[in-house]
Amino acid sequence: MGSSRSKYYNDTQLSLRPHHHGVRIEGTPEDSENHSENLIAQLKSIPSDITALRIEEEIPGFHEDLNEKELPLHWPFKRCKLINDCGEVVPTPHIRQGSVSHLILLLTSGLRFEGPTTNELEKAHAQAVARGESKADYITVGEGAEERKIEIIWLPEPADKWMQDRYEGKEEHQLQLEENHPPPTINLRTLEILENDAIETLCRMALALPHLVADLTTLNLRLETLKLSIGEVFTDELRLPTLYKWLSPDMPNLRFRDPASLTKSAQWDNWVQAFAKSDFLPNLKRLSFVPDLDYELSDSSFGRCKDLKTIPEHALRTSVDDRWLC
Repeated sequence: MGSSRSKYYNDTQLSLRPHHHGVRIEGTPEDSENHSENLIAQLKSIPSDITALRIEEEIPGFHEDLNEKELPLHWPFKRCKLINDCGEVVPTPHIRQGSVSHLILLLTSGLRFEGPTTNELEKAHAQAVARGESKADYITVGEGAEERKIEIIWLPEPADKWMQDRYEGKEEHQLQLEENHPPPTINLRTLEILENDAIETLCRMALALPHLVADLTTLNLRLETLKLSIGEVFTDELRLPTLYKWLSPDMPNLRFRDPASLTKSAQWDNWVQAFAKSDFLPNLKRLSFVPDLDYELSDSSFGRCKDLKTIPEHALRTSVDDRWLC
């Protein structure tokens, strides 16, 4: 291990099981001038007759960028974990196609699943400033002869504007994008979004790539307080009455606002029985249910067939279930 090349790139190992191989990659060392060449050399050193390859540590990247767009889809990944990636569009084909069965997003923030990349947003912002349609923001650093201005671009603003322009007032058929079409087979069953903007990330994923969340069996959102306001907006009529099965077992606080019709559904007794069990949401300390939403038939956008309306007083009174008061 005398050279930096050996230290960073040639740490490969054979598993105790035949035809299994492990590769340890530690990212881009600051003192390396031949990063690409060293990676290629390490890849060529992998035996061609292996049946399983394990890549340890982190796949080389740069800061918080995502650069996995060209990963071949025939690589049989089962589990994928993104760490610290922020404010970028996810290009990874194994994620977008749902070919991995287990996806973990840890300490990510502002991840998007459609739309312009960060570089494209920055370019569009610069063009808008040049046209006088937007204003550049600066901060001043240094003093005296060292004083200079640095332009600050708050990327969530143009990203949010793109989302608003894409979805506001659009019908469902207007929202179809070729790159978002679901593949024939979806393998994703376990999704974990841990820390930071977990709920927002889940919503952006569900909007852009609904096929990724449609068949999940395990959803883990590490939250201390979950506030849900859920209406009668699901195409699958059983989704709302069985929503309690999706709640994270670790949450200590749950605030749930729901339609009054839920307490009249055939599944409501299952809700009551589930919450009565000591092993259901075992860490729950605070719980509130507010069944004060009501809907009427409508032909609104996004394929919804119901619109929110003011709930009649008699419906509000009858939605209260005394079993929650004991």
